[in-house]
Amino acid sequence: MRMIIESIDPFSKTGKSQKSAPSTIESGSQDLSPAEAESLAQCESVIGNPSPATSVISLGSALLEILEKKLFRIRFKSFAEYCLHRWTIRRFHARRQINAAKTLRHLLTLGDIPLPKTERQIRPLTTLPPAKAQEIWKEILKTTKNQEITVSTVEEAVLRLKRRRAGKSPDPEPWQDLVKPILRKALNATVQGDREKVIELLTKASLLVEVGRSTDQKTED
Repeated sequence: MRMIIESIDPFSKTGKSQKSAPSTIESGSQDLSPAEAESLAQCESVIGNPSPATSVISLGSALLEILEKKLFRIRFKSFAEYCLHRWTIRRFHARRQINAAKTLRHLLTLGDIPLPKTERQIRPLTTLPPAKAQEIWKEILKTTKNQEITVSTVEEAVLRLKRRRAGKSPDPEPWQDLVKPILRKALNATVQGDREKVIELLTKASLLVEVGRSTDQKTED
């Protein structure tokens, strides 16, 4: 059965949902239970009407629930198709939202402290284990005090931690060397056919490249 889905983009720069051209997709072949259908409706309500105060964790959590429970299967063959045709976002961007929500949940356990406000601000922290992400965020809050915490501030703090862990001080390890082992793991996951692991590892590698290049640019300036 063919189905026409009119997509909206909850991640537009204006912060408002925008209608896009209708997309024709193949309907999925698996039904959802009543409980699953209700969960999907709730998740899509969050995605379609994000709250500015909780958008980072709510969007990511909703996407994660749809992915883990495979709630997309009623109309789509894969999560990637669901993200693209239902919300006009790429799976890579959806994965960033999911990772940001996971990291923010761990930061919430630190208590009543200021938290990152955007996915872009959280993004460098998603490359770290939960405990290290908490450590870095507390360090950032301590050093910046009442100053604005920029994306660059977080990127530089994460890169300093990775260099300390590599034990290369005073000659810091190039960010390219930090990426290499991640790419090797991604290659192994590819051989094993583990697509989810490949996407997770490539996301981490991409973030390291982004942070590294940003730092290099500042050094040149």
